[in-house]
Amino acid sequence: MNILSYSTWLISFAAFAYSLLKADNSPYPLIYLLPLSLWLLSIIFYQVFNYFKNSWVFKIFILQALVRYPIMTILYCMGSIPTISYNYYANTVIVIMVVELITCFSVLTVLSKKQSTSYLQKSNNLVLNKNYLFIYSILLIMFFYILISGAFSKINFIFSLADYVEKSISGEDLNTTTFGEILFTPFKTLLALVIIQRIYTSSIKENLKKWLYFLIIIVSSSFIVGLSRFSLLQFTLPIVILITSLISIKESKKIVSYSVIIMGIAILISSLAKFSRYGNEATVDQLAEVRSINAYFAGPDNISNGLAAYDSITSLNPILYLINDTFQNIPILSKLTLDDYKLNIIFNKQYYGHNLYADQIVPLDISGLFHFGILGIPFYYCFFLPKNFKKIQGP
Repeated sequence: MNILSYSTWLISFAAFAYSLLKADNSPYPLIYLLPLSLWLLSIIFYQVFNYFKNSWVFKIFILQALVRYPIMTILYCMGSIPTISYNYYANTVIVIMVVELITCFSVLTVLSKKQSTSYLQKSNNLVLNKNYLFIYSILLIMFFYILISGAFSKINFIFSLADYVEKSISGEDLNTTTFGEILFTPFKTLLALVIIQRIYTSSIKENLKKWLYFLIIIVSSSFIVGLSRFSLLQFTLPIVILITSLISIKESKKIVSYSVIIMGIAILISSLAKFSRYGNEATVDQLAEVRSINAYFAGPDNISNGLAAYDSITSLNPILYLINDTFQNIPILSKLTLDDYKLNIIFNKQYYGHNLYADQIVPLDISGLFHFGILGIPFYYCFFLPKNFKKIQGP
């Protein structure tokens, strides 16, 4: 057993006990089933915690599950009434969330032995790329393409985001994505890898190297593509994991802790800037409200909103939604997609009652429902969870 499993059991059981007594304060009568399901499944599938104890993806999965199931349940039962509540779907939402958790633990169980074997067979040898001429050429080509495309105008220092938001609202579409913007993250990643390799192969003292690695994380976390917090995480998290494999376990824990703080600050600043618009000044308290947590962690309210949006459509064509949602963020092809069949637009219109902005994230359950029907609700959890385990693994 490990600290993560014990923490999951303790927090889930405490939330279940509390919600069982205070469920009447929540708009979801069966909400106590959320922490109960996490508690029971973490006990039934306890071996999963041992198999994945070295996996970053698993740790992230459990941390978000702790927010979605026990912590969010406590917030509801404390009387933190959400902004939007579709009581008609109250019980259905809880069942969907329980099903998705069962699905995730089932997928993890299937992957567990393969993951454990893979970890035992992994090699700690680093393969250094010495073809610097080719790498520098690629970097120059990427840089000039991003420059010519004008994408640098949407790459912002996080402390200057407020000016960018105001400028974008007055004319520029915040949701427009170009290939140059997409290319910036690979460019930044390749550049960081080159610098990290240079530091690693240098004769600099080891104690100084770790701080140079950390400096790379700080600098890279200071810039963001448009208002996409995901672009920041998409770059920083794999780099942090790579760096932990280059230094001692003791020092890597420090780097991870400091990096979490840096990423947290960057995401907080960018979130405050993004939501301080249309005459509204966002505050830290608002970001910590149930409404915000619902948005970022696909909570009951947002799933309810998705179900309401699904029922509001008289003639549903799953194939058109699947095609348009798949290609809407791909440069050139996105111009061929139809707004009438974009789930993000329909979901946000249902949420806000208008199309002025679309900052609410569509839960995977709802995407599966629109694309594949009722049986598709757990589909994306089965599809994306294994993909993430292949992409990001800890040392």
